[in-house]
Amino acid sequence: MAAGGAFAACNGDDSTVNQPGDSGNPEDGSISDTNVPDTAEAGCVTLTVKNILSWCAISVGGGTEQTLEAQTVCVAPGSTVTLTAAPSSATFELGPRPWHDTSGDTGSGDPGHVIGSASTTTVVVGASEKCVWACCPFTNGSGCPTTDQCP
Repeated sequence: MAAGGAFAACNGDDSTVNQPGDSGNPEDGSISDTNVPDTAEAGCVTLTVKNILSWCAISVGGGTEQTLEAQTVCVAPGSTVTLTAAPSSATFELGPRPWHDTSGDTGSGDPGHVIGSASTTTVVVGASEKCVWACCPFTNGSGCPTTDQCP
């Protein structure tokens, strides 16, 4: 576990583990081709952080900044997760409200707490999956979607 014990081992891992009734050896949890997700981590709730067009460098829970289109981590239900975004290059800027669907988003985005060129905010993950998103627009302020990117 990382960052305050909130993250679980299912952090982006798409490997499969035998479950009772699958082919292979369910007693030892060996990898199989049954494509059953590893659900052994009790209390694991999926948090997806979308990075629209990969224009931000995003850190989830104090982890390394990444420019991936999405980061998926598993957290304990009720966890508060810290998110940080900064423009991924000089072509982009932070924008006035880069975060959406976070704790500070009241419907028009969340500015977060801005220090320099980075914005930090939080999200509380309840008992069900949670999705948030961020976008760092072009330096003229254009390019980010206006519709919710988390279905």
